[in-house]
Amino acid sequence: MSMALLLRGCAGGERPSINFSNSHDGPAVLSVRGLEGHTFDAFGKLSEEQRQAALRVWVADAPPESPPVLGEVAQRGGELVFTPRYPFQPGLKYRASFDPSALGKAQEPTLTEFSIPAASKEPVARVVAIYPSSNELPENLLKFYIHFSSPMSRGEAYGRVQLLDDAGKPVAWPFLELSEELWNAQMTRFTLFFEPGRIKQGLVPREEMGPALVRGRSYTLVIDGGWRDGENRPLIESARKTFRVSPADHAQPDPSRWQINSPGAGTKQDLSISFDEPLDHAMLNRVLSVRDASGRELAGAAMIDEHEQRWSFMPHLPWQRGRHVVVVESILEDMAGNSIARPFEVDLNRSSSADRPELMEIRFEVTYRK
Repeated sequence: MSMALLLRGCAGGERPSINFSNSHDGPAVLSVRGLEGHTFDAFGKLSEEQRQAALRVWVADAPPESPPVLGEVAQRGGELVFTPRYPFQPGLKYRASFDPSALGKAQEPTLTEFSIPAASKEPVARVVAIYPSSNELPENLLKFYIHFSSPMSRGEAYGRVQLLDDAGKPVAWPFLELSEELWNAQMTRFTLFFEPGRIKQGLVPREEMGPALVRGRSYTLVIDGGWRDGENRPLIESARKTFRVSPADHAQPDPSRWQINSPGAGTKQDLSISFDEPLDHAMLNRVLSVRDASGRELAGAAMIDEHEQRWSFMPHLPWQRGRHVVVVESILEDMAGNSIARPFEVDLNRSSSADRPELMEIRFEVTYRK
C-alpha cells in the first residue's frame, strides 16, 4: 500500500509532499518529494543532526518529552527518505514533521499523521497437509511433517500437538521436545519427531514405557486450533490425522527395486519413479535430480503423489534423445528413518551397508517413440 499525503504549501511556491510507503517488498518509509533543486542539494551538506531536525517522526500519542523515532534520513532519487531503525508498528499512530528552516528556508514546518493498519484478528492459517500422508504407518515411525497455509509462531508447538490412542486417551510423552523447534525458513512446515528412546529397541524409555505406537492399533494426531500464527492469530480450525499402525520397518530403501517409467524424446512427458514403499516427503523434494549424458542437471518441476510412493519430474524443455540419470542422495529415508546408506537401528554385531556411496545413479534411456 502506498499513500501520498499532500502538505500545506510553503512560501515561495514550493509544494512538497510527504509520502508514506508500506509495501510488501521492503520496510515502510517516509519520503519528502517536490523540493526545488537547490533546496535538495543543500540537504546533502547538512550534518546528521541537522538532517534529523529537518525530517522528524514520533509516536503521536507519546508524552511531549518522548524522543523521536530513531532512523536514517538520506537523499535518494530526488527525495528525502526517512527509514526507521526499527519497523513502524501496526496499530500505532505516528506524526511526521518536515521543517524547511533547517535548510535555510523561512517557512513554517509542515505536519502529517500516518499509521499502519493493525493486523486482522480473524484467523487465516490452517493445516494444509500432514506427512506421511498414508493412513497406515509403521510402528517405528520417526516423524511427522505438519504444513500450514501461513507462517506460524515459535515457542508453542509441543503444547499444541497430542497423540490419542484408539480409546481416545492421550499417549504419554510420544514426541521428542526440542528446545529449538524445527521449522523451515518460511515457518510453514513443522517437523515433529517421535521420541527415539521409544523407537529403538533396548533403550530405557522403551523398556519402561513401551513403544509410542503399537502395531495393530489406531491412533489420532490432534493439532490444536489455538496454535498461533506469525500474527498471533489462532488457526481457523483444529486438524486431525487418524492412522493404523503396521509392523516396524527395519529395511533400508533399495533403488534397485524402484520402477522407472522413461519419457519419449522430443516430448515433455513426465519421468516417473515408483518406490516399493513410501519415502520421506521433505527429502524427496530435495535429494533427487535428473541429469543428461554430459552431467548437466535438467531444469523442471517435481511432484510427489501416491502417498509418497511415486516421484515425477516434468522438464522445462523437451527431452533430448540419449542416456540420462536420476541422481539420488543416499541420505534419502523411508518413514522409519532408514536411509539408503544405513538403517535407523544399527546392529553393531552385523555387517551393514553403510559403504553405499553418497550419490547413486539410476540410468534410463530417452528414445523416440512411434
